[in-house]
Amino acid sequence: MFVKVALPGIDAEGNWSAMPGELKKFWMELQSMKAGNNFGTSAILSGTELGLGISLRMLERGLIIMDWSFQPRPPDGPKISGVCGLDQTFLDDLMDGVQSLLDFHNSTS
Repeated sequence: MFVKVALPGIDAEGNWSAMPGELKKFWMELQSMKAGNNFGTSAILSGTELGLGISLRMLERGLIIMDWSFQPRPPDGPKISGVCGLDQTFLDDLMDGVQSLLDFHNSTS
C-alpha cells in the first residue's frame, strides 16, 4: 500500500506492506475498544515490515491517545512520529478503512 503523510512543513511518502492477519488483529482490537469503552484498552498496528506504526490507547471517559510513526523504506531517511488525542467517533472511520484494505485483499486473492 502507498502511504503519504502530509503535515505543515513535512511531506513524506512510501510503500508499506501489511499482512492480512496483522490488519485483522488491529481491526479486532479497534472493535474491542469501541465496544468496551474501558480505560487501558489498546489497539496496535505494527507490522513485521518497517514503515507505519499506530498505537491507540483509551484513557478515562473514552479519550483516545494515538501514537504514530512513519519511516519510508528502505529506512535510510528520517522517521516521522507524533501523538494526538481523539474521541471515539474516530474509531468507526478507522475501522472502515482497515476493513476496506481487508476487502481489497480478499477480492484479489
